[in-house]
Amino acid sequence: MTVFSFKSILSVVAGLSLTPAVWAKAPANFELRPEQYPESLIVLTDGNVSWSPVAGFGPIIVDGGEALQPGEYEVALQSSEVAKDGQAKLVYAVVGVSPRAEFSISVQPDASGLTVEVEGMSGEYGGVATGHISAAETIIGFVIPERDREDYPQHSLFPNIFYNRDLGIWLQGRWDLDYGNASGAENLYVRNAKSVEGIDAVYFPGLTTNDGNTNVEALTEYYLDNNMIYVAFKQGGRLPLKERFRLTRGERLWDAVPEVPQAPSPYMEAMSELLYVDIWGGLYSDRSRFTEWLQGTVGKWVDGLTIVQNWQGGGFDSHLPLAVSDELPPNPRKAGTSEELKAWMAQMKSWGLVGLRTNYQLWKDTALQTVKQAKNLDGSPKWHTQPQDVMPIILQQETWIQEALETTATFSDQLTSGGAALPYVEYSEENPESGTIRGARNALRAQALLIKETVGGPLLSETLNGQFLIGEYVDSGDYGIFEGYKRMITPEFKLRRLHHLTTYFGMGLGYRYFYAPPYGGTNGQNLGNGMYAAPWGPGSDDYRAMTIAYGNGAYLDYLSADGMQPDKALTEAMTVGLLQRYYVNKPVKDIYYETPVGWWTLEELLLDGQDPTPFFVRMKIIYENGLTVVVNREADELPWTLPVFGDIILPARSYAAYLPDGSVEGFSGIPVGASDQPGRIDYTRDDRRGLLFINPRATGYDDLEAPTIFENETKVYELPIEMRYRPGASHVFKEQFSERVLWVMNRKDRVSHLVDGRDAFAHLAPKDDTQAVRIDRRLRVIPKGMLRLRYRSNNPEGVPSGSVSLMRFKRQDDVLHELEGRQSFVLKDTAGEWVEAEFAFEMPAEGADNMLLRIAMNDDEIPGVLASTGSLDVDAISINIKE
Repeated sequence: MTVFSFKSILSVVAGLSLTPAVWAKAPANFELRPEQYPESLIVLTDGNVSWSPVAGFGPIIVDGGEALQPGEYEVALQSSEVAKDGQAKLVYAVVGVSPRAEFSISVQPDASGLTVEVEGMSGEYGGVATGHISAAETIIGFVIPERDREDYPQHSLFPNIFYNRDLGIWLQGRWDLDYGNASGAENLYVRNAKSVEGIDAVYFPGLTTNDGNTNVEALTEYYLDNNMIYVAFKQGGRLPLKERFRLTRGERLWDAVPEVPQAPSPYMEAMSELLYVDIWGGLYSDRSRFTEWLQGTVGKWVDGLTIVQNWQGGGFDSHLPLAVSDELPPNPRKAGTSEELKAWMAQMKSWGLVGLRTNYQLWKDTALQTVKQAKNLDGSPKWHTQPQDVMPIILQQETWIQEALETTATFSDQLTSGGAALPYVEYSEENPESGTIRGARNALRAQALLIKETVGGPLLSETLNGQFLIGEYVDSGDYGIFEGYKRMITPEFKLRRLHHLTTYFGMGLGYRYFYAPPYGGTNGQNLGNGMYAAPWGPGSDDYRAMTIAYGNGAYLDYLSADGMQPDKALTEAMTVGLLQRYYVNKPVKDIYYETPVGWWTLEELLLDGQDPTPFFVRMKIIYENGLTVVVNREADELPWTLPVFGDIILPARSYAAYLPDGSVEGFSGIPVGASDQPGRIDYTRDDRRGLLFINPRATGYDDLEAPTIFENETKVYELPIEMRYRPGASHVFKEQFSERVLWVMNRKDRVSHLVDGRDAFAHLAPKDDTQAVRIDRRLRVIPKGMLRLRYRSNNPEGVPSGSVSLMRFKRQDDVLHELEGRQSFVLKDTAGEWVEAEFAFEMPAEGADNMLLRIAMNDDEIPGVLASTGSLDVDAISINIKE
């Protein structure tokens, strides 16, 4: 577990000024110097100090097949037209290259910056270079967390905005990807550059290359953006050079960060008070019961937006882009019979909005496939569908869903998980914008608009790192931040530049918030799902606190009947679900971070020379409507006072949210002054609606035994005894193998996931009696309990070949060592009949870091197991703790 400590922050800032920033500087303006191309074509100057932030900006010339960067070729200025308002057009001829090259650079200044257009008039071009910023101690850099920067840890390594202390100016530069003909982009930072961390994120030079701890050198250049790349097409030639670059300047940080161009979602308000129920796991029977229960419990106060992800005919995503048709009806295990599905849809529509998952991007090779694959530059097939050829399938399938089920929303996967759309650039002849980033982006927009037009409701997608689609084209989705639990992250960009576009939900799929890819061969997905599912664990607490910090709506990642505790579902609805009406789509006024000398803004921290990321551990966000949100991810407790409730303590990974008059107050923390000094509770009070929700957890706070809802001071709901969460009580572990086998195993082992009617199970089948097959699941240490499983075995010899084992491990020198005391249980052969078995166990808890549960066939380490050529099927396995 990652633990943040404010004491470590104190050591970081020791000896630095921590004094408020001063912005008084002489005004700096852009100046064009045509004779100094390419090193100082565009400079910022106040008359005394000049700064060239795009030194080396210009076309990449192809000369006899060789690419020449600006500065590697000679130019002659042919003409220079400069108007009084600062508009200018420069024409350059390139000297001594073949083919002959001539290009223009046009400049359009305005109050907030400069727009630069580069156009090839003749010649062949390999792209356009962004140029560089020379490292200097007067330069500050920071990573503005745009969606394709904050999503994955590795995407936020290098700065994309810079401050010049001498000029008192912030500057950001971006290519207009919807304008030019580029096919790709080149990251200019060397592959072995260290990420920008600590003081390196603030003072340059400081970022270094590190090749195996040798040849360490400070970088001498930094970059506003990537180079734009033009490729040579298979049929010959390159696209005409045409690109647009935007430089935005400001004396204040956020004046230099441009607004996003797209319009808000037309469904923003309709979604602003909804709870997003994202149904991935489980079967029809438990899914339908869950949505009916949740609506009946919270539906009077919180409406739902339900997306059913796994329902497709033929199995999950098995025939993509096709999901359903008359020949491929919905999966009855996941969606029920035709009549059951219609009734379920009716129930969910009566609660709010409902939609089904599609995926028009991923291409599968099946007998029902009618859509062409996209093409790579060399003509070979790509992983995704050809964007124009998939349009008829979109119309056909969305029309089928509407006519059959009349859904009111929809979800289409992978629309917004490709960042700026570079993974979707393709080279099919029928693509009118073949081979361009612009074309890939326009194709995704066209698909999104067709889906929305057909459905007549909001379109959702996953992760939402395709920032250019959010709002106008894709209405919402889960706000994915991979490994957010372990990272110092800030909602600054989201709240200041994206918040007004739509309603966002949660912090991404549950497991992804805790672990990033790759998942194959690791236990990250299982561990992440477990952290998300535990209602009172630090994972759930942090996920909820950061959902509120980011201004996002309530979200439930439904994994299975056992993966979604009623306690968690009810608490999410009655905390985030009640509070979000006061911050979703509401303008933000100020955002602060705690320092040893008070609460400071991001800009104040940067200008004082601080690396701001350690300070992200404590945030205070103030909305224009007066709502204050405080989030503490720090290990040390944070005392706070609410206007009406009074004094509370915010422990690690907690929040408080309240209006100035105290009419609305919510927190996850520890009340101060209660006679029994309880531990952590979850509390929401909305006097404007006469509502009070308290989850006492295990504290007994206010003599409550379970999550309870009060309306107008009258108790109207208390979670029933049989639905209550008790850590370490009933089935501390349970696996039903309803979706797949995600246990750790040797890839050579013959383990599969099978479905027989409504039963789904793990199938262990050794190739012969010499092979042992084992699957493992890591658990916390459970010293005493009852292990139960439902299984069947079918061994020709009738011998006992199956087993289950419990083992304890301790980590020493970064290596796990098994401790003595393994307990194993031999499974009798059942001749192919399903049976239930249970085994009591007890083992010492001292000295162990974790426990391993193993299911095996032919495990020669277990006395009493006899090798066989048969098989072992396990439908369910659970562990109940015993005191």
